[in-house]
Amino acid sequence: MFFIAILASEEVEEQVSQYKHWMKEHYGCKVAMKSPAHITLVAPFSTDPDTIKKVEALLENFVQELSPIDIAVGGFGAFDKRVIFLEVKENYLLNQCYKNLVHEMHRMFPELVKEEKRPFHPHITIANRDIPLSGFKDAFAYFSSIDYKAQFNAHKITLLQLEPGKWKTKADFLLKGNDGLK
Repeated sequence: MFFIAILASEEVEEQVSQYKHWMKEHYGCKVAMKSPAHITLVAPFSTDPDTIKKVEALLENFVQELSPIDIAVGGFGAFDKRVIFLEVKENYLLNQCYKNLVHEMHRMFPELVKEEKRPFHPHITIANRDIPLSGFKDAFAYFSSIDYKAQFNAHKITLLQLEPGKWKTKADFLLKGNDGLK
């Protein structure tokens, strides 16, 4: 399994990790702890080693057209009492990145990536799918009382791979203007 994302800065990663641990301690939530803090661009997909090399080539070419993206986060939201997340503020460049990447991935790999019918709602997940229904209201109230805001500069797109129990970086693709950065 693989997915494509923009990873959060170290500062945001540290804060989100604290939020994830709070959810684990109070509600037993563990699913979101399997991945670093990120904004998903292409949802998880399965493929073979030859195709993933082609995906990597597509990503290497795709990032040549992109400049780093300033991202602002703040406030919390939820999807259907199943997901609590850190909001990503409206961002034209991020939306275009998503739209263009999904289009290219669908064009090149229609068996892997379907054109998304739902609108793009960028976010950074705090708890995912394992929130007890009895605890959702209190958990969401807790996060709603927090005034957390941050900004970071996204200078790469990351291909992640599921290894036993955890998503790990398979490859980073630096956005234009980042020669020499790791």
